[in-house]
Order: sequence, then structure tokens, then C-alpha cells
Amino acid sequence: MPRVACFLYPELRRLADDDRERALRRARRAALDVVELLGIAASLIVAMLVVRYALPAEAPSAMRAATLVGVCAITVGPFLLRRTRRALRSLP
Repeated sequence: MPRVACFLYPELRRLADDDRERALRRARRAALDVVELLGIAASLIVAMLVVRYALPAEAPSAMRAATLVGVCAITVGPFLLRRTRRALRSLP
């Protein structure tokens, strides 16, 4: 397991090396809670507004798509990280 995963998910450190990958897969399948769903919805709205109003109207589609992906990764990512960490904490 990469060191980055243990940095992002400190809950993995308490598990044996063999169990970490399986626990991470299970945690990523956990359901989103209300805070995470609302946060993701707000993040997508923010990303849409950034692409619409921060870029010039004549910006190429590829530039708009790259900006949208980047803004979504920055704004939605923490909510997905929160969900995974929450699920890892609840594992036995």
C-alpha cells in the first residue's frame, strides 16, 4: 500500500498490511451521508460557476473541460475523502 494512502487515511495504520487494501475498498463503497451529499452538490455548482464566469467566453472547450475537472477534484475530493475516513473508522 502506498505511503500516500496511509497519510490520507491514518485509520489504515491500525490494520495489518494484508487487510488494508480490502478495508479501503469496503470503505469506498460506503453510502454518502447528508453533509457529504450537500457538499458535493454545492461543489458542483461552484465548479459550474467558475467555468461559466471565470473563463472568457471564447475559451476552447478543452480548456473549459480541464478547468471543470480540476475544480471538481479540488472541491468534491474532500467530501469523498471524508466518506472514506468515516467508513474506515466504523470498521471493526
